[in-house]
Amino acid sequence: MGILSRKFFFIVFLFVAGGLVFAQDTCSVSIDSVWFSEETDCNDSNIVEICYILSSDCPDSEFTVSVSMNADSGLTWVSAGEGWFSTLTDTAGDLGAAVDTGLHCFNWIMNEDTTAEGREWEVEVGVGWAVALIDSFSTLDTTIYQINGNDGYLDSDSGYFVLTQNAHYRNGRLIFNELFLLDTMTIEFDFKMLAGSCTDTTGLDSTGGDGICLIFSHTINPTLATGHQLGVRNTGGWGIEFDNLNNDCCDSSGNHTALTIDQNCSDPSSCTFYDQPLALAYSEITNELVDSNWHHVVVGWNYPHCSMQFDGDVLIDGDFPSLIPFEGYIGLSASTGACYSEQIIDNFSIYTNSTGIFEIADTATAPLDSRSPEVHLLCPGDSVVSAGDIVHLEWSVVDTFWNDDPCSLHIYGIGCLYDTTIIVPDTSYDWVVPSAATGCDTVWFVVTARDSFCNWGSDSCAMMIEEACSVSIDSVWFSEETDCNDSNIVQICYILSSTCPESLFNVSVRMSGDGGETWTVPLDSLWDAEGDIGEGVLPDTHCFFWEMGYDLPDTEGYDWMVKVEVPIVAETFEILDSTATHGYNGTGLAFDGEYYWSYEQNTGRIYKYAYLTGIPIDTIYIGAWYNTDLAYIDSCLYYGRTGTYPHDVYRYNLRTSTTELVCDGCCNGVGAQGLATDGDYLFVTTGLAATQNIIRIDISSYPTLTIDTIITVLADTLCCDGIAYTGEGPCGGIWGVNDRGYMVQYSLETGLLQSIHRVPRAPFGSTGVEGLCYDGEYLWYVDTDLDKMYQIDFCTSEDLFYSAIAPLDSRPPSVHLLCPGDSAISAGDIVHLEWSVIDTFWNDDPCSLHIYGIGCSYDTTIIVPDTFYDWVVPSAAAECDTLWFVVSARDSFCNWGSDSCAIPPVCRPIEAQILCAPCGGFTGCYNQTVLWQFTDLNSINIDTSRTYFSVLINHASGTADTIHLTGDSDSLSFECVPSPPECYQVEVTLSGFEFESGDSVWVTIDSLYNEAGCLTIPE
Repeated sequence: MGILSRKFFFIVFLFVAGGLVFAQDTCSVSIDSVWFSEETDCNDSNIVEICYILSSDCPDSEFTVSVSMNADSGLTWVSAGEGWFSTLTDTAGDLGAAVDTGLHCFNWIMNEDTTAEGREWEVEVGVGWAVALIDSFSTLDTTIYQINGNDGYLDSDSGYFVLTQNAHYRNGRLIFNELFLLDTMTIEFDFKMLAGSCTDTTGLDSTGGDGICLIFSHTINPTLATGHQLGVRNTGGWGIEFDNLNNDCCDSSGNHTALTIDQNCSDPSSCTFYDQPLALAYSEITNELVDSNWHHVVVGWNYPHCSMQFDGDVLIDGDFPSLIPFEGYIGLSASTGACYSEQIIDNFSIYTNSTGIFEIADTATAPLDSRSPEVHLLCPGDSVVSAGDIVHLEWSVVDTFWNDDPCSLHIYGIGCLYDTTIIVPDTSYDWVVPSAATGCDTVWFVVTARDSFCNWGSDSCAMMIEEACSVSIDSVWFSEETDCNDSNIVQICYILSSTCPESLFNVSVRMSGDGGETWTVPLDSLWDAEGDIGEGVLPDTHCFFWEMGYDLPDTEGYDWMVKVEVPIVAETFEILDSTATHGYNGTGLAFDGEYYWSYEQNTGRIYKYAYLTGIPIDTIYIGAWYNTDLAYIDSCLYYGRTGTYPHDVYRYNLRTSTTELVCDGCCNGVGAQGLATDGDYLFVTTGLAATQNIIRIDISSYPTLTIDTIITVLADTLCCDGIAYTGEGPCGGIWGVNDRGYMVQYSLETGLLQSIHRVPRAPFGSTGVEGLCYDGEYLWYVDTDLDKMYQIDFCTSEDLFYSAIAPLDSRPPSVHLLCPGDSAISAGDIVHLEWSVIDTFWNDDPCSLHIYGIGCSYDTTIIVPDTFYDWVVPSAAAECDTLWFVVSARDSFCNWGSDSCAIPPVCRPIEAQILCAPCGGFTGCYNQTVLWQFTDLNSINIDTSRTYFSVLINHASGTADTIHLTGDSDSLSFECVPSPPECYQVEVTLSGFEFESGDSVWVTIDSLYNEAGCLTIPE
């Protein structure tokens, strides 16, 4: 406790020897007691109540009170409003300026500022202000004031100071002669105005004029101001006026207060007489100021803030940065003019800053605690237990204020309705597994401990009650259809089994053409495979089809292998480790290859952590907006914003310590929730719940961005509050977590959901899991309720598969037909046909011999059990222009191979007609001519070298001559029509014969051939 004394002026009436004696005394102030304590109502708020008693023998005075706190036995004091001592409530009238004497209490919400504990916290309450002046005007010490004007005197009978009498054109001014730095102070005084009159009441207030003003002057003796100037003009400073007369140019009424400066308020050309000060702040006073009543004024000045209370009402309250502090003087002035009133003051006090030195202070020591107990639960392992088994649970609690109080053991199941809470008076418990828990997929144990100050700490772990989901591929088989439809369709089947029949699995198929040495066979033409291959496959028998002839034509073999695989993804993720985050409400997570970064909502900071220390080694302030997840790319931290704030993506450059907007509006106004990167692209989840998309942003060309929507999220449980990219493979893709306690995996290639899992989350509260990151081996997520980061083993690289081997064939047999030659044939001829067949899967099966003619209707198919056939030319084929032979062979997989050839047509007679026989008639003279025309009906050239004629001459003498002609000669010539090389129509001329009168002559065609060897013998 301390005492502060300042000179105090008052009047004591002592009648000694019949005279009036003036006496002086001191005014004291003290802080009589300080105490504080933390509430223990278990409302999670850690409210600390701080109280003190302020006493003074000047009961009407007001003081400025400060408070500071330390947590290290007095080594480091932190003032209220700074650092971890900031969240104070209910302090009005208890801290700061204008504090009355008496009992005062206010609150500090400790856990919003710090997470700490200790037994020797200290609080100090003090008055950090010095009293410069307290004067009740019981007497007047003229040595401490500068008094000017034709008025301004002490009314010793009444004990107050008269600034102006009730008369025309009076002024009085009282200035304290101590020089102050006018930056921080509190000033109090009382004033009263008694009604006077006006010479000219037209438009004026007849109660009087002009008013009183508190002035802050550059000089101690400025030029006296006229009535309407109220003492502010000529000071070079400013003042607070209480104006009781309406001067038209600048005043709005006859009763108001204003914060004014030494500057003319109006245009001199329009208002030359009323040179009034300029008002920075103006407030009407509803009651009449000239009312013969005392009014109390308190002015607080803490640059740039100014406040003024009038009779307890705040009439001025604001920042005025233009009022630059200066060293000057403080005083009170009043004036009258044509209108007048008596204006008096009393109880003038000035409190000024003492540069933070507590001249009056008291301290107290007590324990405080906002740190949650550290609970470490020894997990019972992941072994499978059954009903009736005993699970031994054991844990430790570390906390300064925990004294073996009972703990809460919360046991609940996932996938069942089992949920119970047990109060345990020790740090171990043997839980007998009830039958109600055997239907759970997983059972969670959450141990919660409370210290003496109602802080809760917890730890949790899980174990399997029934056998974990198993999956197997029990059989694979495949076969090629043999329906001979030329499509080479292969049916592939497998059996997928699981102890979790409702689970979905990701199944893939691969094919080998070399007995399993390589698996590069393309399977592009799979069909009817929806629900059988890919994501979302249920346990069952599955069959689908592969069109082998489309992907691999002309291929065959005995050792084809098909492999059906399913990757094993952990159904219940194991918590490998955890660490506490620095503060509260942590959201985003990122990993830069060495360090972890976490954003925390309450502090507005990103914290940098070494592995699992929980102690930040660096911090960056980005603002306490609703920032969400983080991503690290090339020395930059990217973060998104959502909620009611701008829905954009920003980045903080760690090299330059600068922040810039990356994409404006890329989230379409629905918020940037989760962020991840693959090193080249930034992935962002937009929106909440059922409205989410995952977009991919190419930031390499910033500020021009390429944005694609790659994944659409359709259900609340599948939304992503935080995301991470984990590469390729069965465990790769985009992983996301949400505050409902689900973790999901999406394929980056297809955008489809691959797996969904439950993850541990806070058993209390509603925020839960938020940020997610991947460190190359493990996933990490943060629980904002428990303020912890968790490391999980999220996936295995093992694949389950089953394979089968069988022959497949898309290659047709190779058939080679030995053609019978190009000689024309005739009805009854025997045509010998012979061929060979080469194919892996052909076993001397019957072949098909197809014989058909061109230019006729002959068409027949013969099934031949061998590789040769003797065909007897039927008369039905005699009219064909050409005959075709097609041999087709089929292998065991319905692949057809064939070969074909053609032979010249069957021989048809050449048409012959005589054009001139003889030309002009035979005469018994030399050189008789016969003209023939031959036409081959098959349009085959006639062989002119193989045309045979006979000339029979019967002479009148009874003798006869026979002449045989063939080929070109003197007697036989040929001409092709229309012209060579086409020569299927020929004109033949026989000439050069001499006949005698009476001869009988016969000219006959014996035979002729075409170039195909067909013989024509005329009948």
